[in-house]
Amino acid sequence: NVQLALIEATITNSGDPIANAQLSLIVSVDGVEVERFAINQSLALPSGETTISERYLPLTGWTSGEWTFELLLESVGADGVATVIDRHVFDEVITIP
Repeated sequence: NVQLALIEATITNSGDPIANAQLSLIVSVDGVEVERFAINQSLALPSGETTISERYLPLTGWTSGEWTFELLLESVGADGVATVIDRHVFDEVITIP
């Protein structure tokens, strides 16, 4: 039985610091997006590495299917517009019969 998914990642910023970023977890079951979970909506990214660790539990509970996960990193401008900086699809899949 799956209790939770532990999402761990290291973000490497090789450019200038980013004052206002947001990090979201996109969760799909059988290839269909079921949830966009905000990990951090006001994330400062200095130059170098930032480590992220977050527990994830689905709002509706774990259902049967193939669960996949993707991180979406966006920079948020002064006008509130979010621009995608990077996406990462995790290789790990949770399969629930």
